[in-house]
Amino acid sequence: WNNTGYFDFNGDSDSVSVSPPINQTFSYSFWVNLDNVSDSLNGGVGFVYDRFFNNYIEMRFEVSFSGNNIRLITSSGSTSSSIFYDATGMSNQWINVIAIGGSTYYSLYIDGNEVNTNTFTYRNLNTTGVTFQIGSKGSQYGLNGKVNNVKLYNTVLTSSEITALEAEGPGVT
Repeated sequence: WNNTGYFDFNGDSDSVSVSPPINQTFSYSFWVNLDNVSDSLNGGVGFVYDRFFNNYIEMRFEVSFSGNNIRLITSSGSTSSSIFYDATGMSNQWINVIAIGGSTYYSLYIDGNEVNTNTFTYRNLNTTGVTFQIGSKGSQYGLNGKVNNVKLYNTVLTSSEITALEAEGPGVT
């Protein structure tokens, strides 16, 4: 966190983690300004359930940045799925990202527009112990850029709520 009001990550292992209560359906929104979209080294923003089930991460729902892509990956046990958005040319500008996890689907919104959705059903999870992490995913996956206005919801956002979040802007220049 710096004095301009946003998290500023330099591509190393810096991160911020919180343990919010979540339901089986949820949404989160944040603004990101990547120094270089193709050089973000897979850092990200999202939920990681830090317990294992039969040698697999029990739950993951995160947005990561790598190779000019914004990627929303979700997993439950040994099953995983991803959707991608080509972010070529989006370096050094504020981007609104909204990730939604419904009971049977997940969706990715960029700047208020749904860019991709896919079906996925989580196992019935005990969500105690879920960590929401911003920045790196361990020592080798750093985020190179700024993150601001992170908001978590215990529900699937409506289209009017998504429009309102986009209209708020990043809160910084």
